[in-house]
Amino acid sequence: MRYFTNTSVKELCSTVYNGLLYVCKVDLRLKEINDIPFEDQLYLYEVCLEGFKLLYEKAGFFYITEEMVFFNQEGKAFVWMNPNLSKQ
Repeated sequence: MRYFTNTSVKELCSTVYNGLLYVCKVDLRLKEINDIPFEDQLYLYEVCLEGFKLLYEKAGFFYITEEMVFFNQEGKAFVWMNPNLSKQ
């Protein structure tokens, strides 16, 4: 998963170009999991609601599917606004 944030600043006579690149290795998608324990479901609801709220505030309305929820090797959940991680 990759995400780039442009943090450039325009000053009076010049522009300072900066950016932040977020990179995360994704090992598993929600659609590939068959059974989730109850405690993990509560964690997943919290992460998904927070993540999709932030994405909605930044990008506006979009449809949500289980292909937009991802997990890394440590089991941390992530959400993205497109099933294709290379797209915004």
